[in-house]
Amino acid sequence: MSSSLSEDEFHRMQLQLIDLRTTNYELDGKCKKLERETIALNEKNENIDRQLQNANKAIQKSKKAKEVEVLLQESDNLQRKLLSQEDDFRLQNQTLMQELTALVATNEVLEKELKEVQSARDTVVNTQNTDNTELEDEIRRLQAQNTVLQKNLTACQDKFEKLHDQLNKTESSTTGDNETIESGQLEEENGAEPSPRALKVEDEVQVSSEEHGHEINVLKLQLDTLLEEKRMLREKLTTIENENKVKVDHLQEELDKTSEKLKKKQESFIHLQEEKENLFKETNQKLEESQSSRDRDKIYYTDQINKLQQEVQRSKQSLEERNESSDQNVKHLQSKLQTLQQQIDASDIVNSQKVKECSTKYEQQLEELRNNNLKLLLEKGDLVTQLQVCLM
Repeated sequence: MSSSLSEDEFHRMQLQLIDLRTTNYELDGKCKKLERETIALNEKNENIDRQLQNANKAIQKSKKAKEVEVLLQESDNLQRKLLSQEDDFRLQNQTLMQELTALVATNEVLEKELKEVQSARDTVVNTQNTDNTELEDEIRRLQAQNTVLQKNLTACQDKFEKLHDQLNKTESSTTGDNETIESGQLEEENGAEPSPRALKVEDEVQVSSEEHGHEINVLKLQLDTLLEEKRMLREKLTTIENENKVKVDHLQEELDKTSEKLKKKQESFIHLQEEKENLFKETNQKLEESQSSRDRDKIYYTDQINKLQQEVQRSKQSLEERNESSDQNVKHLQSKLQTLQQQIDASDIVNSQKVKECSTKYEQQLEELRNNNLKLLLEKGDLVTQLQVCLM
């Protein structure tokens, strides 16, 4: 009875030891599992931190850098385009200014030539006008002289006629005294010389007529020469006027052409200026749009970064809470494990003592059983020998 109870106790103790060891193993496994979870959570937290840092770096480097690079490239392209267009505009402006200066110079030269031609024409016209006025004055003077001479001529003719009449009267008075010897007197008058008075009158009339005729011829010659000179001057004036008119028309045509070219250049200059202003407006608008888009992206990414930081902060807080709870659980399990270990150690000591006692008891019982078995064997051998002896 005592041996069976001891075996039950031994088995129960063994079962308790096995249960304690299994609980110890389970607690060790849970502790290791919690440690692994804490390590995994720490690694996860570190990975999240690294991912957040990498994400921030990637966001800051990739997106911002790319966008900034794109914006910088766009701004550089726009600046290069603007510089090239400014260079083209500068060259065009220089060429236009050179052409304008050349046109202005040619225009000034043409204006000077036109002024010179006009001044020459004015001087020629003035000289011609003065010459014409002088000629007209001279013609008027000659006409006046001609009229005076004609009056003198008529007066001389009247005087000549009067003298001729007086001469006829004197001749008739001289011939009236001697009417009987009319034929002889007529022959004497035809063959004889006239009287001195008649000769004198005739000489005076002849001289005056010759003088007046000479003066008239001289005046007529002068008048004809003046008229011829006037006609030649008029022809020369008309030719000069025609030449000046042709030159003025040519200069006016060139001036119109240069003014048309200047107008076209000014229109092209204004068009280029408008294109430049439009280009400046477009570039400024694009830069403003890029700046506004960059500001919007910056605000968006800052919001995203703040959200990620908040999530990381929440994850850190939850991780810290988990770490604290896991630390508490680990501490609790460690304390429980220590108590269990102490219990196991105490139970091991008690059980070892009991086992030793039981083992000693069992050894004693085994010894007794062995002794009994030997005795029985001896008794059996004796009985066998006795039985053999009996059978024999």
